[in-house]
This record gives sequence, structure tokens and C-alpha cells, in this order.
Amino acid sequence: MTLESVDGLRDDEIVRVELAHVALPLLMAFEASHGTERWRDVVIVQLIAADGTVGIGEVDALGHPTYTHEYAAGAFALLRDEVVPAMLRPSGDGPTGLIRWHPMARAALGTARLDGGLRRCGRSLAEALGVPERPHRPRLARTAVLGRAGSVEQLLSWVDAALNGGAAMVKLKIAGLEDLRLAREVRRAFPEAALAADANGSLDGVEPAALLGAGLEQLTLRYLEQPYAPDALLETARLRGAVGTAICLDESIGSLGAARVAHALGAVDVINVKPARLGGPAEAAAVLAWARAEGVGAFCGGMLELGVGRAAAAAVAALAGDAIPTDLGPSSAYVLEDLTDPVLTDASGRLVVPWAPGIGVQVFPDRLARATRQRVTLERNGLRGGY
Repeated sequence: MTLESVDGLRDDEIVRVELAHVALPLLMAFEASHGTERWRDVVIVQLIAADGTVGIGEVDALGHPTYTHEYAAGAFALLRDEVVPAMLRPSGDGPTGLIRWHPMARAALGTARLDGGLRRCGRSLAEALGVPERPHRPRLARTAVLGRAGSVEQLLSWVDAALNGGAAMVKLKIAGLEDLRLAREVRRAFPEAALAADANGSLDGVEPAALLGAGLEQLTLRYLEQPYAPDALLETARLRGAVGTAICLDESIGSLGAARVAHALGAVDVINVKPARLGGPAEAAAVLAWARAEGVGAFCGGMLELGVGRAAAAAVAALAGDAIPTDLGPSSAYVLEDLTDPVLTDASGRLVVPWAPGIGVQVFPDRLARATRQRVTLERNGLRGGY
């Protein structure tokens, strides 16, 4: 079974759409170069078909337009005011053109359509993507992504806890050359650990010689992620040619076309494939297939997703495999109580991929209600309500 053979929910059979802008407190503040997240805002999209089938998706934009131009409250307004009303109008007047520049909103709708269609036929998203059936659900090696710490001691304790918790690799968020000093302390304390670093573009303008002088090569990183700004591909290619450390791209890769350009320029060794950033599971699967054919490394990254987004991303992570461990972790690492059945790890710390129909998890209405900041219901007959 493939995504091409899945009959997702069609616009003309959807009679109601429920949007909820929700927020849950993170167990621990997560700091990267683009800001600090203390709450996880997402938009939950529920598509209800005439036969009662429900499909769910999640907009995984952050709370502010810092990682990309999309953000949770903006996505809620876009869906409420433009996209969903267009989708519910008569056939032929759909929303395709309206959301071409909003991949995270598009991903939520696409996931919800797939989820509903797969629930109808009793198939899981992982299976539809082409993940082979096994006696047990796939279990994946994972990377623990650690935000910036306030001290060396704090960072070392986080790394120790992550490795003892079964993480196959640790990725350190960095925001400049000074953070490489902290990374060197991690390498000294954990000489055998698999390490990566993610700059989120914060090294933009830093010359390769300065990175080498700061000890980049001595860190023996599995990869350095997004060193420069998303559009600085020529500079990234120059860096890649000057250092031995593999270069990973995240924000630079917004589409399969962008991946091809980065590869043609010699700017990438590894791609962080995020379904939300690429527009949904189908688009992510296309990038993974291309990367495999071209010999480019790839893994499924995380967006601090809540349960709906995390379950859908886990299916993509299963398709990517774990030659490079996925960034996705268990729900319990981020929130006290998720909106859905939690995404889990097994006793050895490996991520267990949901395998129930659709994305593999259910939203608990009471938890959704408690976490909701604003909601709206839009119906095909034009009725609307919310708060």
C-alpha cells in the first residue's frame, strides 16, 4: 500500500471543520538561537465527513515567527478566515492557491485528510508510507535534542540523563562560537558519545577558519546542522568544502526542489526531513526517496510536536529508518499529559512507532478542551461558532 492508493477525505465530502488553537506547558523551557519555548502552541484540525469519519492533523508552527514565517496564532487565523471557508465552498473553488506559502498549515490539512481516509480502511500511516509490516511495531533509535544550557554543569547533566535514558545520539543547540566551548566540554566528558550540533543559522557570517579555530573538527560531530541562514547556500557549500564535519540542512530545505538545489551546489551531506516544514507526510516521503537515490543522508526531525504531530512524524521517521537517529522523542519528555495517547519509547529507549489506523493516536476531547485558547467550528452550510 502506498499514499497514492489511499483515498483521503475529499473537500466535497467534508461537512464540518473544527479548529482549536491549544497550548500546553513544556516540562522544561527549550532554548535555541531563535528563541525560548516555554509553552507549546499548536493548532489541531479536525475534518468531519458526511459519513461521520474524522481526520485529525496538527499545525506545528512555533508560538512566534522565529523558526519560519509561520506561527500558531497566525496559522489559526489563516485556516479560519481563508483556507477552510474556501474548502467548504462548492467544488472547484478550493484553497490550493491560498496556502502555497504556508507549508505547516498545508501539512495539517493533508495529514487530516490522510488520517480520515486511512481510518476508514483500517490502515496505519506508517504502512501507507511503505514501512514494512513486522511482528512488532517499528522501534527507532533516537537523538535527544538538548536546548541551550545555563552552565557547563547543567549541560553535562542533561547529556548524561539523555544517554542513560537510551538516546543513541545527543544534539546540542548552539548559538555562536562560544557554545562550541560548551560542546568541547561535552566531548571531553563523553568521548565515545555520538554528538551533533544545531546552530539554526546562528553562525551566519562566521568564516570556516573561525570555526576550525574554535575546535569544530575536534568535536567529531556526526553533523553540524544549519550553520548559516537558510538562503546562504553558496556560503554553506564553501564551508562544506573547507571542513571535514558533515553539513546538515534544516531550514534551507523547504521542498524537494530546494533539496535538489542544495545538493547540486555541494552544500549538504544530510537533510533534516520535517513533515511540517515540507508540507506533510507525502512531501516528506518524496524528499526521503530522493535522498536515498542520491546517496544523501536523511532523518526525520522534530518540531516539539504534540501528540497528533508527533505520531504523524513518527511514521515518516519509520520510513527514514534509523541509520541516522530520529530527533523525535517520547511525549513524556516534553509534556506532562499530551492531548492524545502518548508516543512512547520501549525499555531500551527506542521510539515506538504508532501502528493503529490513521496516524495511530486518538485525541482526548477533555484534554483538548482544557488546553484550548480559541476554537471555531465551520460548517458547509455557512454556520460558524467558536470563542
